[in-house]
Amino acid sequence: MHVRYFAAARAAAGFEEEKFDLPEGATVADLLQAVLGVERAE
Repeated sequence: MHVRYFAAARAAAGFEEEKFDLPEGATVADLLQAVLGVERAE
């Protein structure tokens, strides 16, 4: 999954694009946790 950052998010991240390898069946919540760097408790 490629995430592109724009405007303030790009300035905060310090880059414009990031790639995440998520398992099949991952949810938007899983992607958001990956973007934010949050470890998910199983």
